[in-house]
Amino acid sequence: MTATETDVAALQEKVRYLEGLVESYEQTLIDRSNRLELAMQELRQQTSILESILNSIGDGIAVISKDGRFLLNNPASIRILGINVGADSYANWNENYESYRSDGQRYAPEDLPLARAIRGEDVDEAEEFMRHWRKPEGQWLSVTARPLRDEKGEVRGGVAVFRDITRRKRTERHLATQFAVVRVLAEAETLEDAARGVARAVCESLGLQFGALWEVNGDHLQCLGHWAKPGTPEEEFGRITQSMSFAKGVGLPGRVWANGAPTWITDISTDPNFPRAPYAREAGLSGGLAVPIRFRGSVNGVLEFFSRQVRAPEGELLQLLASLSSLIGQFMERKHAEQSLRDSEALFHSLVETLPLNIIRKDLNGRFIFVNQLFSKTLGKPMEEILGKTDYDFFPRELAEKYRADDARTIAANQIFEDVEAHVTPSGSKMYVHVIKAPVWDAAGRVIGVQIIFWDETARKTAEEKLQQTLAELARSNRELELFAYVASHDLQEPLRMVGSYCQLLQRRYQDKLGPEANEFIGYAVDGALRMQTLINDLLAYSRVGTRGKPLTPTSCETALAKALSNLKVAIEESGAVVTHDPLPTVQGDPVQLVQLFQNLIGNAIKFRGKAAPVIHVGVSRAGNEWRLSVRDNGIGIDPADFERIFIIFQRLHTREEYPGTGIGLAICKKIVERHGGKIWVESERDHGSTFWFSLPVLAGPRE
Repeated sequence: MTATETDVAALQEKVRYLEGLVESYEQTLIDRSNRLELAMQELRQQTSILESILNSIGDGIAVISKDGRFLLNNPASIRILGINVGADSYANWNENYESYRSDGQRYAPEDLPLARAIRGEDVDEAEEFMRHWRKPEGQWLSVTARPLRDEKGEVRGGVAVFRDITRRKRTERHLATQFAVVRVLAEAETLEDAARGVARAVCESLGLQFGALWEVNGDHLQCLGHWAKPGTPEEEFGRITQSMSFAKGVGLPGRVWANGAPTWITDISTDPNFPRAPYAREAGLSGGLAVPIRFRGSVNGVLEFFSRQVRAPEGELLQLLASLSSLIGQFMERKHAEQSLRDSEALFHSLVETLPLNIIRKDLNGRFIFVNQLFSKTLGKPMEEILGKTDYDFFPRELAEKYRADDARTIAANQIFEDVEAHVTPSGSKMYVHVIKAPVWDAAGRVIGVQIIFWDETARKTAEEKLQQTLAELARSNRELELFAYVASHDLQEPLRMVGSYCQLLQRRYQDKLGPEANEFIGYAVDGALRMQTLINDLLAYSRVGTRGKPLTPTSCETALAKALSNLKVAIEESGAVVTHDPLPTVQGDPVQLVQLFQNLIGNAIKFRGKAAPVIHVGVSRAGNEWRLSVRDNGIGIDPADFERIFIIFQRLHTREEYPGTGIGLAICKKIVERHGGKIWVESERDHGSTFWFSLPVLAGPRE
């Protein structure tokens, strides 16, 4: 191989080496390019995730440069801060925004959290109240800020996280207000003290300038108390308010009283129904709100407040005041109850010292812990010698043990014990004492003693015993009279039949044989015997109502009426009478006597008819626990002067020639009705028909 060939070969080797090197570099570049593309994809993915996180989280995140320019704001920060991206700058923050510390002091520009962060400070959860023209109502923020540093550790800007804590701060403020109001109500002695205290607590907690509490007093509202900061124009407005009263519907309190709902006045200077408007303008007040105070289901007061700002309605504030008004309503109810209790105690002491009753209270050990003056007088001991002692100190042992046993029974049963005790006085006469013993409970419902009331019932008891004796004598006498009437009428039947039979025999045998005068005398004797027999039969029927009546059982008045009408069928047909009736009830009665009752009343309606055919109706109505049945006719009627007389046995208003009968029918009706626990009466006018009413007790149970 020549030198030239050798050089060429070496050159070719170098070329191959360079080609391999180039190929290796190309592969390296490709690999690096691929890795770079993967890194860029991962970076884009992470950036997308970060943007998604920033866009979705509720906290605001803002990044500023060292010169105060906003470099990044997520949507939440734009919403929370209300900034105009690209126009607003943190450097001139105080020109467009008002920022206050939690103590109410305004932030200096250099003390703002992000300003401190770009100076290299860490700020943790600084509370800031911020207001700007886009959010004039303001909001509370919690701000955490950190400096942004480069790889050399130098500060290049700052980042802050803003969290809206307005609701939390409002809740804290509302809780503080509730606590202050509860404390006032717990410490207030009177309604007036509570009114002033509540108004002050709410105003100071919520930044309001004036508050007042109104109470319904008859037909108007009166101001119980108000509060305004001393030395302010609102003080004069308070004096005017305290002197005024409002009818329902007039002014802010009157409107709330009328409609029973919270009311918010955005600007009282333009409200047409605000009589205090001139005084409010002088005091610089603009916005007003009021809520009703309720207890026992009605509006009993109104709570009102005013501020210097024209404020839009705030639902949560109205809810807070509504809950406070509920507490105030309960307080007012309690105070009224306490006053009622004091009045009741005064009345109780007045009653226990004026009523003619001996009143005692004992503890569980039987010691007297209260006695009234009458008991002290009855015992003949001053109160101080009675209190703390027991029955054993004043009464014989046997009597004291009885009293103690009665007390123990009342306490063990936890119920009222009542008795009438008989005693023998030292003079030997009998004395009756009416005693009522009742357990005494504490607030937890535990029995802590016994209350005793007793009074002398000797006169009443003696009169009652005499009355019982008299009633027993009367009942015995009535039974004897009924028995006598029954026996007499029954025993008279036989001799009367004999007399009547022989008179009729004389009439048949000697008619027209002894002369006209004898005929007349025999006729009188026969007629008298027959009438006497009728009277005795009627008297016997009358006495049987009380002595031979059947036991009272559930009896259908419909059935009884049907039997009576069947018995009167001939009389109904001959007179052309029309009898109608309502659906009749079932009662507790004697079936036979109820038939007789309907038969007598309807028979009378047929007998005592006028020229027209009888029209008779049996009606019924219910009045409480009794049925009222009636028999109405179109007959000759009865003079009101005779209403009582017609129910007396054997009393007649007409001669036998006009209308036959003995006059006992209505007396039997009266006795039947009274035996059934009812009463009977009549309504009528002469020539205008009659209505006989009688009452019967309602039958208990489903069959009535």
